[in-house]
Amino acid sequence: ALVDTTKGNYNNLEFDCYVRLGLTGLILSVTMKGYWVPAFGLDFLGLGYAHAKIDFSPELGGFPGLDIGGSILLGSDPTSSKSINITINVGFFPDYDYFYGSVNRLTFQSILDAFQVNAQDR
Repeated sequence: ALVDTTKGNYNNLEFDCYVRLGLTGLILSVTMKGYWVPAFGLDFLGLGYAHAKIDFSPELGGFPGLDIGGSILLGSDPTSSKSINITINVGFFPDYDYFYGSVNRLTFQSILDAFQVNAQDR
């Protein structure tokens, strides 16, 4: 779902929230639904599926586990198939840490295409 915030209407951003409290500990989770385009009023930027999760579990030794991430869309029209999509996820836990990142395309030509720049015109 794309959200147009050009008129300052941020009421359409939707999130799923999850809270679990029990003998196994406490988990707090927030996930953004869909994409926010243009993010922060910047026409070339889209943000989506941002998420954060904190896990306070006794089996983690009292240290909270943390998981955060999301997607960034870049381009003159972030919703187009030519936009650059960057996904980043990181997690910090007592037993392990992780980082995952991906980019759907990142060549000089793909950057020009994403921002609709014709190299012949320069």
